[in-house]
Amino acid sequence: MRVKYYLTSDTHLGHDRIVELAHRPADHAARFLAHCRQTLAPGHAFIHLGDVSVGDDDTNHRAILAAAARADRRVLVRGNHD
Repeated sequence: MRVKYYLTSDTHLGHDRIVELAHRPADHAARFLAHCRQTLAPGHAFIHLGDVSVGDDDTNHRAILAAAARADRRVLVRGNHD
């Protein structure tokens, strides 16, 4: 079976000003997590290349891992904001 790889970075969940600074929709986090839950499936690999969230609270890291739970492989690389 061929593995499908899904690669992302710099979601910056929990960043108070990311909507303003990166011109993202106000519900960008909910949209991203919903897309992960709907798209990822067994046989997939999910790789996040840093800056998952901002701050010491790991709630957003857990939310991404939960949303990507259907993927067989999940890798979160720490960024300078994680």
